[in-house]
Amino acid sequence: FCPEDSTPPSTPTALTAKVSGATVALSWGASSDDSGSVAYDIYRNDRIIATQYGTSFTDTPENGATGRLRYTVRAADIRGNRSASPAPVAVNGPSLQIETPIEFGATWRYLDTGSDQGTAWRATAFDDASWPSGPAVLGWGGTQTTTIGATRPTTTYFRRSFTVANAGEVKLLDLQGKFTQGAVVYVNGVEAGRWNMPAGAISASTVASAYVGGAEDNVAKPFAVPGSLLVDGTNTVAVEVHGWRAQSGKVLFDLQATTRGGNGDDAAPTAPTLTATQGPSGVDLAWTPSTDDDAVAGYVLSRDGSPFAIVGSGATTFLDPGPADAAPRSYVVTAFDAGGNRTDSAPTASAPPTTTTTTTTTTVPATTTPTTTPPTTSPPTTTPAAPTVLVPFASTWRWWYQAAAPAGAWSAEGYDDASWARGPGELGFGDTPKGTVISTEPAPRPLTSYYRATVTIADPAAFSAYALSLIRNGGAAVYVNGVEIGRDNLPAGPLTPSTYATAAIPAGQRRVPVALSVPASAFHAGVNTIAVELHLNYRSQPTAGFDLQLTATP
Repeated sequence: FCPEDSTPPSTPTALTAKVSGATVALSWGASSDDSGSVAYDIYRNDRIIATQYGTSFTDTPENGATGRLRYTVRAADIRGNRSASPAPVAVNGPSLQIETPIEFGATWRYLDTGSDQGTAWRATAFDDASWPSGPAVLGWGGTQTTTIGATRPTTTYFRRSFTVANAGEVKLLDLQGKFTQGAVVYVNGVEAGRWNMPAGAISASTVASAYVGGAEDNVAKPFAVPGSLLVDGTNTVAVEVHGWRAQSGKVLFDLQATTRGGNGDDAAPTAPTLTATQGPSGVDLAWTPSTDDDAVAGYVLSRDGSPFAIVGSGATTFLDPGPADAAPRSYVVTAFDAGGNRTDSAPTASAPPTTTTTTTTTTVPATTTPTTTPPTTSPPTTTPAAPTVLVPFASTWRWWYQAAAPAGAWSAEGYDDASWARGPGELGFGDTPKGTVISTEPAPRPLTSYYRATVTIADPAAFSAYALSLIRNGGAAVYVNGVEIGRDNLPAGPLTPSTYATAAIPAGQRRVPVALSVPASAFHAGVNTIAVELHLNYRSQPTAGFDLQLTATP
């Protein structure tokens, strides 16, 4: 008899569990097996609750499960061999649902005239009685319930109020929004989060950061808001939805709001450490990430004692355009968890911008009667130069996606890639839009695809900083002239064609660029080579995508 496979897959690594509203999000590092394919059994409190092929899973325990929940995962190959389990992780159960004051499909006030509403429209006291109303889904160009936007404005505004009987009981306001293309959400006038939008000030002419479409339209984007921002009585959710360009062909909006109580967690997150730096566009805030016995739900940013923005748990920076004047401000960042526990950073003052003056004096010989020219003072007139785009998005790349990896030092200068296919970004498969659909003929599908392009820089020292904006649906490593300058969503250590991406990229993040800085020393005068390898999270991953932009600041 032929021997059967009896070797189990490797043990999954880096198991994490994060509570958000009514769900627990699990993720782990991929296992490997000589069969080339593994499935994963997910356990809650020592019982299997699901089996799947991806390396992430969202569990929805029964409502009101406030006890500790214990999770682990095991890998299994096609012969039924199972790996060992990583150490279990335990979290408090999801928060108790109090009520859902705004359901999907609710009626909203909206304004689709294309006018810029400034900031007053976000407040609870704003009078929106003259705005038209209609049930969600609202928008145009899709399967909306209420068609709006006859002129297809870049920005459309939405408002709805709801009542909270006892705000002190609410530990978390769980918002789930469906948007196409980008959006900024406000609760009682405070920014509660933004999705697919640039940093800094937002106006009616601001477009979304990238095009988003397809199945992503109906994927709810979560926003966690601490209950401390609510008041007894009337509260207001306001949302501005931005198209990815003027006259976008499709814009949709819907949102659900759920109030949640405690989950038995009384341990507060650790305190973040905050810095505040006055820059040309506002105050750049940066802080160290907090930790929690379960998970940090997000951060509240306060200026001069008043909250003005909330960001997600993964954020560690924020650009505050702030008031028009540049007077020093006092900032605090507060970490909060799903149980309503909060910890403030130490207050940090922003310094006013540094100004310099130039003084001119006239020196005369000692033997003559001196004539003094009064000093002249000139305010600074220099404006920070705009970054220069050296490699724009949608540039043309050589690409390779075959069963075997390219031979030789494929990322190096001078490598012969003449036999590689050629096409503009975004390159990938499985969703739209794509500048180039790469071949998916090899079976099983290769884990890794490869890309090369060149850029000519006459004098690298003429620029003070270089930055990459990397779009990757998978994990990616970037090389300049054969030297790796950064990677994202990939494990540490050597990479091979069979290395898996660390985690599946959520649909809403597939076209949100990741920022990588590049040292000027990576480039030389003349032609430089940029090379990228894109790794899938699993062999049957249905979508993949890559694009890149390189900018330089004088």
